[in-house]
Amino acid sequence: MTRMRTLKLMGTKDYQGAKKAYTIMCVLSFVLVAITNIPLYVWQDDIGALVSNDVLVQGWLNKIIWVLILHAQTRICSINGGAIYVAVERGTIKVVQNIVGFYIIASPLAGVVALTNLITDDIATKMMCCVGATAVAQGIIGIWAFLDMAYKQDWEEGSRIITERANNDRILAQSSCGGSVIEGQRSPMMVASSPKMNMILTTSSLQQHQRLSGSPLRSVSSSR
Repeated sequence: MTRMRTLKLMGTKDYQGAKKAYTIMCVLSFVLVAITNIPLYVWQDDIGALVSNDVLVQGWLNKIIWVLILHAQTRICSINGGAIYVAVERGTIKVVQNIVGFYIIASPLAGVVALTNLITDDIATKMMCCVGATAVAQGIIGIWAFLDMAYKQDWEEGSRIITERANNDRILAQSSCGGSVIEGQRSPMMVASSPKMNMILTTSSLQQHQRLSGSPLRSVSSSR
């Protein structure tokens, strides 16, 4: 929803409105996830009993339930942070953020804590670190992306890119359906049509006539 609303406004060149809508939707998404996490924290004992009838499993789940809440909150931040990167042709930075967050920071951290006793030898702490490593990466990605969108994203240029792409897709779609006229002008594909293209279209029409009537078809090239 954050992406769709923002891109719709950017497609109409309302980049100021798109920036405000993006901010509002990110805040509302964060609040909505927080509201849904309240029952997870309040009734964590009941949820543990629902998940398993093993008392030990319930106990271990209760110890890491707060990490799952943190995971959900950072997840929505990382998703919204890079929601429009690809659309505004900045997909490379999204890949860099994922590599830094997950493979350079979170994975080594989880590996050191879980596979060695350098930091702790407590099993519960190791479990929380393994589960929370994803939250660490998502938190880093979310903060990085939001700062980038606030200070480096050129909303006007992004609106121009999205508007041009939307218009090009519309022109191609209408041209493929017969080259309809757009705003009183012929589409670029129809203006660029050549005698060779007309010959291809004529051949296609003759082939269709042959299938319907069963009459022999002579190639257009041989009749010229």
